[in-house]
Amino acid sequence: MNAAERLSSRGRRMALLMVVAAVLVIALTILPYLYKLPTRISTDLDVVTLIMAVVILAVALFQFGTNDPAAAEQYRRCGLELGELHRELRNKADSIDENGVATIRMRYDTVLQKYGADHTPVDLARYQIAHREDFPVSHLQTARSAARVLLSGNVLYAILAVAVVASFFWLLFWHVLPARGP
Repeated sequence: MNAAERLSSRGRRMALLMVVAAVLVIALTILPYLYKLPTRISTDLDVVTLIMAVVILAVALFQFGTNDPAAAEQYRRCGLELGELHRELRNKADSIDENGVATIRMRYDTVLQKYGADHTPVDLARYQIAHREDFPVSHLQTARSAARVLLSGNVLYAILAVAVVASFFWLLFWHVLPARGP
């Protein structure tokens, strides 16, 4: 379930980033029409707009290529089936014999083969944090796992978002507005 949540969240964040970048590209496109700008500045804005449009296209193609929604659904279904096996094993823990364990093991292997989805170490860290009672680890290991989860995708996303917005405001306040005509 953690992997499905992580992939869905990543898809939503990247889509939001692309929307913000597209809005900023549109804003950069109309700036020369709102202000009387020298030709050199208009040309600079055109180049930056073109570069940003290509970056948006590349990010969109990359995001589409990762197939996160389908992978998230596969992870979710796999998690539901494994959760069902886990509950069954817990309910039968006192009375299960070797044949029962072998049957559950075969069903477990069948589920893993059916979905064939490998989880990342970040997914394991998130699971261990959420289920601390099943994974007795020190506070230091828990803090390391939490840091790994936090830094896994959020930092890169934040850097991209800040870079897009900062470049827009830099262009606007230090390039376009000082150069506008009377």
